[in-house]
Amino acid sequence: MEVIPICAQVESDLSERGDDESKLFMEELGIDSSGLDRLTHSGYRMLEQITYFTSGKQEVRAWEIRKGSTAPEAAGKIHTDFEKGFIRAEVFHFDDIDQLGSESSVKDAGRWRLEGREILWCRTETSCTFVLTYSICLFANVMLQR
Repeated sequence: MEVIPICAQVESDLSERGDDESKLFMEELGIDSSGLDRLTHSGYRMLEQITYFTSGKQEVRAWEIRKGSTAPEAAGKIHTDFEKGFIRAEVFHFDDIDQLGSESSVKDAGRWRLEGREILWCRTETSCTFVLTYSICLFANVMLQR
């Protein structure tokens, strides 16, 4: 069992400050994250959960799945039809898109690969595109929280 010390007064003070001020306050206290953040991360570890994000032109959304889930299972969290119609995942590292600037540049550089149904959900990758069987394919850009 993991013990996570939390000081209610510190958490209250952090909640009343902006991001920059909170960061300075935590540095002064010699801590690198709030008790709430440590508690949340510990809960995720204990429950073997990970968060991934879908992104589109108008929305970014977080989804939770069990560590070790396959890509089709992750797609199924968005919609059950996506799991059933899953064909493959187009996988690349988010660092590559950050460095190269676009998905097309990542493809052109040969840093994009195809994975089948059995791929464990983004073991080290930080971005995948689900390719599904529909007359109009849905491409969900997905980024794994580090």
